[in-house]
Amino acid sequence: MPESQADGASGQGHGSLDLAVGGWSSPPVGHGPPTVGPMELLFMKGELDAALRATMQKLLDDVQRWDPSQLLTQSESEIAAHLAEKHTVHCPELRRDQMYADEPADVKQQVRAYSERMVEVPATRVVVHVPYDGERDFFFLKPSTYSMNPPRADVTETEVVLTFEDRQLDGERIRGQLEHELAEIERWLAWSRKAGEQHNASLLDTALSTIRQRREKLLRDLPCV
Repeated sequence: MPESQADGASGQGHGSLDLAVGGWSSPPVGHGPPTVGPMELLFMKGELDAALRATMQKLLDDVQRWDPSQLLTQSESEIAAHLAEKHTVHCPELRRDQMYADEPADVKQQVRAYSERMVEVPATRVVVHVPYDGERDFFFLKPSTYSMNPPRADVTETEVVLTFEDRQLDGERIRGQLEHELAEIERWLAWSRKAGEQHNASLLDTALSTIRQRREKLLRDLPCV
C-alpha cells in the first residue's frame, strides 16, 4: 500500500475556509440542505482485511527471497526490523487545520419542477480541500466494521476534496454539512486505523519467526563436513 504525504496547501487564489461569512443570503423556507457531489463513493472498492493479508504475505515472500548467505550471517533482529518497517501501513489522518476552500463559483443545477420535468436553476459551488497524511488506498477499502452509508469525496494523492452546491449560498449551512461529511470520513478511518494498527503490531514477531524458520532449514540443508 503506497504511502503519500500531504502538502500544507494554502496556495494563491484560494478563498478562506470561513464559510459563515456575513452578507450571504439566507435560504428560503423549505429549502433543503446543500447538495453534496457528485463525488466518489469511498471505502467500497475492496476489503481492507484482504489487502492487509496480502501485505503480510509480501513480508513472508521477502523472507524467502532473502539471500541465504546474508540470512545466515546478518542479525535476524535487524532483518526483521527492516521488513517490519517496509510493510508497515499508514492509515490517513485528516489535517483539518490546513483545509482551505476555493472561491465560490456560479453553476447550474438540475432540479425537478412542479410539472415533474427537469429544469436548470442557478446555484453556487464551494469546493473544500482537506490535506491528509497517510496512504490513499485506505480511502477505498472497506474495514471489517462499517455502516451502510459510506461517505463520498474525491481523493487525490494529498487531499480529500469535498464539493457542495447550494441554490442560495449560506455559510453556516455549508459548514454544518462539511462537518458532517468530515466526521463520517473520520469515523470510517478510525475503523480502518484499528485494523492497520493490529497489522503493524504483528509484523515484527511474524518476521522474526519466519526468519528463524528459514535459517533453521538452511542450516539443516548445509552439507555435512
